[in-house]
Amino acid sequence: MAKMTKQQQKTLMLVLVFVIGGGYVYWNYMLMPTLRSIKEREQRYTDLVGQIAQAERQARRLPALRSELERLQVDLSSLEKQLPTDKDIPNILRTLTREALQQGLQFSRLSPKPLVKQQYFEIIPFDLQFMGTLHGLARFLSSLGQQDRIYQAQNMGLAPAGSMSDTGFENLNITITIQTYAYVG
Repeated sequence: MAKMTKQQQKTLMLVLVFVIGGGYVYWNYMLMPTLRSIKEREQRYTDLVGQIAQAERQARRLPALRSELERLQVDLSSLEKQLPTDKDIPNILRTLTREALQQGLQFSRLSPKPLVKQQYFEIIPFDLQFMGTLHGLARFLSSLGQQDRIYQAQNMGLAPAGSMSDTGFENLNITITIQTYAYVG
């Protein structure tokens, strides 16, 4: 190889600096931001594909969720009948009176007791005293159990009344506490 002159060496050095500097500028200010942008877009694309897949899974579950919601609304309606939000004491008294009279029980006392507040509901108790047969009492309690609203019998006391009913069974003096509930949510 021939020896280079000083001018050629300077030119070669200058070309080499421009090539290296140009490569550095191209790499750092053009290629790297583009690669970074491509990587960010690929990541965003992957995230969007995942979100779309999740939305499609949820969309496939939508009919099942709608039917579940309808079923739960029916259950809620049924439960609201069993545990209503209103006390409706006049209707409760009518129900107790009607059912007792239908079963041949004769009232001597029907008195409401003070409400008992719980965290989610109130207990509405009533003291009842009547005369009738054991069969009439059983039918009365059974008919209360068939009501939409929840009724609970407690503190039952039975004592002979000393007389016979029309059906030939002995009459009893019956004392009982009947409770029902109201939701206070």
